[in-house]
Amino acid sequence: MVFIMNDILVLENDLGLKSYLSEVSKEEIFSSKINNFNFLKLPPDHSFFEDEIDQFYLAIVDFFSFSFYKKQFENKNIPVILAFNKKNLKDNELNHISDLCREDKFIIGLLDVSLSITLNRPLLRSFDYILKSYCETEIFKKIEQKISSFESFYEKEVKTLKELHKKLIPLRREKIKGIFISSKFLAGMGPGGEFFDIKKDEGQVIIYLTSANTYFLSSLCLSFFAELKKIKNIKKDDLLDFFSLIEKNIINTKQENLKLQLGLFVLDLNTYKLWGFNFGKTFMKSTKNKSIMGNDYFLSKRFWEKSFFSLNLERSEKLFIFSPGFRTCSSKLLNEGQISKILDDRGNEESDDLLAEFFFQIKRESIENDFLEFDSSVLCLEVDHNAIMQI
Repeated sequence: MVFIMNDILVLENDLGLKSYLSEVSKEEIFSSKINNFNFLKLPPDHSFFEDEIDQFYLAIVDFFSFSFYKKQFENKNIPVILAFNKKNLKDNELNHISDLCREDKFIIGLLDVSLSITLNRPLLRSFDYILKSYCETEIFKKIEQKISSFESFYEKEVKTLKELHKKLIPLRREKIKGIFISSKFLAGMGPGGEFFDIKKDEGQVIIYLTSANTYFLSSLCLSFFAELKKIKNIKKDDLLDFFSLIEKNIINTKQENLKLQLGLFVLDLNTYKLWGFNFGKTFMKSTKNKSIMGNDYFLSKRFWEKSFFSLNLERSEKLFIFSPGFRTCSSKLLNEGQISKILDDRGNEESDDLLAEFFFQIKRESIENDFLEFDSSVLCLEVDHNAIMQI
């Protein structure tokens, strides 16, 4: 005989479980959720259980029906109460029960119907806890399903937003000898601003990047850079003279609270050596695990040597230069470790796609806004895989 009491499967063979459990229901042992027993005789082929077995959170199985239960539902991981009448069992049958308890991890209790209901109360009370655990598991399953569904929806939405974002934020791209230079810029609402410019000579590329808290300071630097661009084959001393002029003019303004972050980087198009000076939070990371970190140096002669750097680029290497504004805007959304991971995982992708990804990440919480908090720039220097390098 097979019958159901709410969500408990009961399977027996003339053990008298139906009458025993009917008496149990009168004792008010269970919570209201499983207090009423509903018995149901099923067709002999038990096809109902093949379709509906997953609805049960507990099975009470007569010892003499256990082999049938395991064969019928061997793939169903349902906790089992093994029921029997000890007075009617032989020694070998008791030994078999002992073996089952040791070997079957889903047997969680023994129900001896030869005992009074009072003596079986501790076991019967546990049904409430089993039901509670089952319900919590089902709730978590539903939550996981909803999360999975949401993630799938979100992934599609993010893909759509990224495509739109790539179109909205313009990309600047050009090739100079064996180097591709790509850049993106997004305006911010803060005072002052960021400006970058590129000077192209036959054997050099000079990259100028400034971040200032006033437009006066930005225009001052740009005017001096215009003069610097007139010099052919720029050397280290030329840059130091440039810094001296800017520093002197800032002092002469006698204005307080002027803040300037300045980077001047020179790329030799024969050796692909990049060298220069970095005053401030501009930082660089490459797909070959090279990096130049930002600093707290301000434009002053005493920091000239400390701010100097040089590194050699390799074929197919992409070096990304992140402006101070980008660093500030990304501080809560995209740290340097996450940038490194993106470059490690996706370094073989097009530089345009990586630039778009960086800006999407810092805009993802304000995608509807046209501006960031501060001007932000990212430049990429990508060495052609066929570039001829002078050793």
